Amino acid sequence: MAVANRGRGGKPPRPWLRRVGWMLLIWVASVAALGAAALLLRLLMRAAGMHS
Repeated sequence: MAVANRGRGGKPPRPWLRRVGWMLLIWVASVAALGAAALLLRLLMRAAGMHS
């Protein structure tokens, strides 16, 4: 009798859509963090008198 392909712990592998969703979530979070860092630098530069 053949045993179905299973992931760790005997659980079935996660669907690809869930993996893609996590990748998308991580990408969006990283883009948002980069935008927040850029905004902070812009505010600091403006406070130091470097107007853009």
